[in-house]
Amino acid sequence: MAQSSFAEARRGDSAILVCFALAWAVFPVASLNGDLSAAEDAVSMLLDVSAKCGTGAYHAWGRRQEAMLLVKRGDEVGGATKLRAVLGEYRERRLMVSYTYDLCDLAEALGLAGQVVEGLAAIDEALERSEHEEERWCMAELLRVKGELMRLQGGDHWRPRHIDGRGAFCSVPRLGAAPSGSVLGTPDLDQRSQAAL
Repeated sequence: MAQSSFAEARRGDSAILVCFALAWAVFPVASLNGDLSAAEDAVSMLLDVSAKCGTGAYHAWGRRQEAMLLVKRGDEVGGATKLRAVLGEYRERRLMVSYTYDLCDLAEALGLAGQVVEGLAAIDEALERSEHEEERWCMAELLRVKGELMRLQGGDHWRPRHIDGRGAFCSVPRLGAAPSGSVLGTPDLDQRSQAAL
């Protein structure tokens, strides 16, 4: 599907559509499938096409993806440094479409690089932004990363605190329940998130 979207975009001779397909289909699918070579190819093409046609937003997005590939390849410090620079550019240019989730990726990269305090600051900013901007679509991932960072901060002696009898170790807003009669028959989102914490 990602490749067919990319092929269709290329046939249409629109640089913006090619950038869109590379950024939002080809790269994510390759990355999630663990095909880092294909992900690198997609980023390389995205950077090339976006530079030629002057789409600064997609060029910044490509540099963001380069940073995440560094992290996936084991260079957490280099990836976090590059991602921090890209996020600075996002703020300057007001490219805020995925900023909250990008902060989450920065926090995770910082944690992997052993910079847990900085990671906690980044994830707290992401959680605050998520609440303020009502961007709750990524709340579960933000809380997962926060939990991982808190675990790393506590070292070998870390144990969750029981705040409300459900095992939560940080103040977490109730996320609400999924509609009853879920197709998959899974527990509601709140229960799954709390179980992960």
